[in-house]
Amino acid sequence: VKKVLYYSCSNVCSVVQFAGVGGLENAQARIEEFRIELQARRDLFYNGIRNLGGAVLSGEPPTGAFYAFLRINPTWKPESRLSKADSQSWAFVEHLIQQARIGCVPGVDFGPHGEGYVRFCFARNRAELTGALDSMRRLFSATH
Repeated sequence: VKKVLYYSCSNVCSVVQFAGVGGLENAQARIEEFRIELQARRDLFYNGIRNLGGAVLSGEPPTGAFYAFLRINPTWKPESRLSKADSQSWAFVEHLIQQARIGCVPGVDFGPHGEGYVRFCFARNRAELTGALDSMRRLFSATH
């Protein structure tokens, strides 16, 4: 195990080196195509969040990442008192997972200043993003 670990973790393996060469030599058009697609996914996601009416989540789109770090309305409370989370971020994440099957990360996991925020990844395909936004819209329209 020690040999495997040493030879697979101590240097960049040849597969990654060849992939890097291919990426540097041939992929510029593909990179631009993917950048445009990620921007479209970001815009789709943020338009959906805005359509929730701002009553629950708010934030500005990032310019260089595929993560949304959104502020949870400080007045938001889970509808059920089943959550044992002391953190609003954790309670919100538990609520989304249990009630809407949406995975996200509590902002407090990124440090104490992240409390009251939640992180989503909008790099998923458009159909998944649309489904998640529809689920959030149904969930939050029923509770507000």
